[in-house]
Amino acid sequence: MDAIRDLQDCAVHINTWMNSNKLKMNNAKTEFILFGSRRQLSKCQTKDIIICGDVIKSKTCIRYLGAFLDETLNFKDHITKKCKTAMMNYYKIKCIRSYLSKEATETLVLSLVISHLDYCNVILFGISQTDLYKLQRIQNMCAKLVLNRSKYDSAKQALFDLHWLPIKARITFKILTYMYNCHVGNAPSYLINLLNPQVSKRSLRSSESSIGCYAVPYNKKKTFSDRSFSTIGPKLWNELGTNVKLWIFGYF
Repeated sequence: MDAIRDLQDCAVHINTWMNSNKLKMNNAKTEFILFGSRRQLSKCQTKDIIICGDVIKSKTCIRYLGAFLDETLNFKDHITKKCKTAMMNYYKIKCIRSYLSKEATETLVLSLVISHLDYCNVILFGISQTDLYKLQRIQNMCAKLVLNRSKYDSAKQALFDLHWLPIKARITFKILTYMYNCHVGNAPSYLINLLNPQVSKRSLRSSESSIGCYAVPYNKKKTFSDRSFSTIGPKLWNELGTNVKLWIFGYF
């Protein structure tokens, strides 16, 4: 209840500031959601909050910057909605495939279909293989469409011929891209501050493998914390190995 009370007080302060600056907070578009495991959510009885006299009902899924966040963060709603939009665009391109060249088809597929699969895909790290396959299936169909191959042809070969990374590898690649930018200082400070360099306790030759690595925090609550950037980022980065980092930077 203290958290709910603090949230309501914060909303009042925001509304006061907006009124003083001749702005208006639209309570009709205001939403709130409670995140947690099913067990935690079952203990919470809060179904609504009051902001400036208006009752705001709790949502089970909200849209934030184009990503759909559900209360248990399993992202099933996000995957469903993105797959629906991607498939709709896929069928539109398929209808005109006979009039398009390979290059034009690939451009349309990447911009209108694959872009939906890639958008905010880092939040999907650690989801179930069943949900991951829904995205992979659409990418397989797109690869065959670009190469004008039948549905019975090998999807793996089609991805290889187009030099497309599979969905799971694309997620990992984007996380490692963020880690690289954090390492060289090109990332926002709120991401860089989440990382701590790994310090070797012993000055042995084996400790050279920790050069350029980051400390992986220990998390008691595995459901959400182990999927956070501060955990999966260093973990994937450290798995690259010293040789790969030497090849990337050349100055370790």
